[in-house]
Amino acid sequence: MTPLEPTNQPKKYKILWVDDDQSTLAAIERFCRHQHWDVHTTDSVVQAKIYIKAGDIAVVVADQRLQEASGVELLAFAERESPVTTRILLTGFLEAGVVADAVNQARIYRFLTKPWQEEVLRQEIQSGVEFYDRNVSTKLLIREVSTQNKKLEEFTSDLEKLVEERTFHIEDSKNQVERNLAKMRKLLLFIKELSGVRRLEDLLILMRSEFKKFHNVGDPIFSYFTHDDRRKTLHFMRREVVESEGMEPWPEGERIRINSIEDQKYLTSQFGRPFSRVIAIPLKKTGWRRNEAAAILFIEHALSTEQMDRFVSFVSQRIQPISIAVDRIFLEFQAKFVSYQWETTFDGIENPIAIVDREYNLLRSNQKFSRTRRSNKCFSQFAHTNNVCLGCPVGAAICTGKPQFARVHISGRIYTVYAYPFKLAE
Repeated sequence: MTPLEPTNQPKKYKILWVDDDQSTLAAIERFCRHQHWDVHTTDSVVQAKIYIKAGDIAVVVADQRLQEASGVELLAFAERESPVTTRILLTGFLEAGVVADAVNQARIYRFLTKPWQEEVLRQEIQSGVEFYDRNVSTKLLIREVSTQNKKLEEFTSDLEKLVEERTFHIEDSKNQVERNLAKMRKLLLFIKELSGVRRLEDLLILMRSEFKKFHNVGDPIFSYFTHDDRRKTLHFMRREVVESEGMEPWPEGERIRINSIEDQKYLTSQFGRPFSRVIAIPLKKTGWRRNEAAAILFIEHALSTEQMDRFVSFVSQRIQPISIAVDRIFLEFQAKFVSYQWETTFDGIENPIAIVDREYNLLRSNQKFSRTRRSNKCFSQFAHTNNVCLGCPVGAAICTGKPQFARVHISGRIYTVYAYPFKLAE
């Protein structure tokens, strides 16, 4: 056994295997020599808990019959200490009580039975690694979205306090005070409208409406990197927002640029027409891995010098809330993408599977269970009947709180139906 250490690129995921049988541990170590994993084996529950608490374990596989504790107890410990770790229970045969405890206490990902086929073992562990990746990504995205929303709330709160402070302390004429307060209220209104934007297209429409308060300002053009590192550009065409592929990198820089020749050349190449006077506003995404701006806003204009100063001041007050809104839109999109991947995996299960409540209402089902939703009741959807299927084990599973199974006759076919009760978190 070796201590857990940081791995170099390419990343090798850490697998922890816990078993009393030394021959099993030796076989696993031989098998994993040919895999892209960093495997750690132990016959000690105490040592396994040290590994788990150290973190960075992608998959833990535990035999149910351990000397110091059961596999379910160890995996329940892993669920509390490292929820993102994928948990797999190894057992010689499935017992109803073990299944119920494994689901309700340890929330395991898979059961693995002895003896196993090497290809099946490889596929199950690799599937567990991918499930761990999705858990980590989802956790990070949720944390980042929460942080950005908090920043936006703090920013709004600070502005409201600033409005109140200026109401009492500004040393200017009454008209000047009213003008400044009007500006602040308009900025607050713009920020509140930003908080309700969920698409980049709607963000561009909102910015056009905001910038049109200045004459001689054209429609905004928004270029950005997608989550898969492709360059995209959103712009207006006949009052509609359209998207096009970016053909080349936009000019780099972190500050507002006014009438830069590089920006003019970039837009001319992108749209095939000349651009003479352009304001470029880089938007730096929080935590973005690139050195250059993750997104940039271009505005064609015909402003005078005096108008330019006022417009740049106007835009500068709005850069931070716009950047936060862009951050939130990207993060929410990635969160939805991760959720879509989970649903795709659920639909890809080969056997019919469904989640129902106590009244047999269908909460979720995969493609094998039903391709189209015709009814809210599981028996009506699957068996095309108006009553609960004869012999259905769902009611017994809910009443006893234990897994049940039964053979159910539907349209001349016999189905073995397994029902596992789940306790929903309150």
